[in-house]
Amino acid sequence: MDYHQFQLTIQTIEDVDREYEKTSQEIQRLQEHLQELRTYRNQLIPISRLPVETLAEIFQLTQTSPFDSENHSCGRVAMTVASVCRHWRHVVVSTPLLWNTIDITNVPWIRCSLERSRNLPLVVDVNLGQILGKTASDILSVTLRDLPRIKS
Repeated sequence: MDYHQFQLTIQTIEDVDREYEKTSQEIQRLQEHLQELRTYRNQLIPISRLPVETLAEIFQLTQTSPFDSENHSCGRVAMTVASVCRHWRHVVVSTPLLWNTIDITNVPWIRCSLERSRNLPLVVDVNLGQILGKTASDILSVTLRDLPRIKS
């Protein structure tokens, strides 16, 4: 599109509406193209060329990193890593070992961790001080369904 054509000779409201829709579609097309270019650029950097298994192993190291504290439980560290890019998100979400340590503070979070850990043995971190103010029965009912999987 030649952007010098933006000097409009608009006659009617319908002309304005058509031109607005046409411009909106062009913006959407350019945004999609820009996203494709960013994705392609990200695929060219060295870390993106690592095998998925290697990335998953690196991400598993975050589970025992100094960043892993009360404020950054295992699953939350995984989600921080997953927010870097779509490729990393896919690796994090599809790596069950990143989800089998469950911090019992939030029922939706527990459900997410249980689902993503698939059938791996679970390590459940219970801090009674954190769950006393929450609905302990909800937390326990969600967790106890997977009791046979809990190894510690």
